[in-house]
Amino acid sequence: MCMACDFLQGLDIDALSPADAGGAAAVLLPDGLGSAELKSLFPRDDSALAGRLKRSPARQSNQHWEATALRAAVTAAAEGPAPRALGLAQAAIEEFRHFWLAKLEGAVPLDTRFQLALPTPYTLLASLLPQADVLAALPRLEAAMRAEVASLLETLPAEELAIQWDACAETRVWETRGRDLSAPRGLPERLLESFVAICEAVPAAAQLGFHFCHRGAQGQPPIVPADSGQVSRLLGAIIASTEREPQFVHVPVPAGIEDGAYFQPLANLALWPAMEIHLGLLHEGQELAASMRTLDAAQRALRGFGLGPACGVDPQQVLWPLVHLLVHEPAAEA
Repeated sequence: MCMACDFLQGLDIDALSPADAGGAAAVLLPDGLGSAELKSLFPRDDSALAGRLKRSPARQSNQHWEATALRAAVTAAAEGPAPRALGLAQAAIEEFRHFWLAKLEGAVPLDTRFQLALPTPYTLLASLLPQADVLAALPRLEAAMRAEVASLLETLPAEELAIQWDACAETRVWETRGRDLSAPRGLPERLLESFVAICEAVPAAAQLGFHFCHRGAQGQPPIVPADSGQVSRLLGAIIASTEREPQFVHVPVPAGIEDGAYFQPLANLALWPAMEIHLGLLHEGQELAASMRTLDAAQRALRGFGLGPACGVDPQQVLWPLVHLLVHEPAAEA
């Protein structure tokens, strides 16, 4: 039984949340912020950011899956005969109260969604277990994660949610293109099955998104690919494997990219025009001129994409350069 009406104290959600006006969002923040920073995300009406940020990223729930306390729950769920509660849904529900209050106070636009980042089952297991044990535990973690999403939807209205699956470990699998000889045979095919399971757990009323990441885990160095080809192939394979198409995706961009050829593979994803592609090209501490050169390169290859920070970058540290990039005119081609 859905408890959304009780949770929101009987408020009329349809009246409070107007229909989407359409158009791609220009900004996506893959990493979370707290309720105290909500107002700074939605500045005055004449700001370059105004109206461009359609999803407010959660902080506590996004960080919860990296906490030490989660390790015991994941291990129990991986070893036990039945799914165990991981605490992800409860963390999100508690934080949603602050988000909803900010909406009622007018600090957040009414059409903004609560953006919740969740690790894919494989990414979560790969960060906690030896590789030899990951695939054996994957079915139970898939069930546990689907149960977390179902628990979330029993309390929160789907039309207020944007669920982002963080696919860090899967990105590494595709980027290595079989060079990791320790990887189990048939791993990519099994991971696509896992993507289908978690995508179909998100109802149509909620938005579905992906965050791909080049950061290394467990001491591994970050990946610096030659282009966006493997990420594009991974996303295309996911879309081809399930009828539940995503509404948004965050694609990592290494620092220093100045060649439009890096972004060219992403043009193949234009077959899904309803899906927003956001490039994570803002790196903390990077000079604005360097970010502009990367943006110019992307504009030579792509149309209609959004912007965002790179993986793991605190959004507060890059909001100022982000404003500059949003009003930046592409450089003339030589």
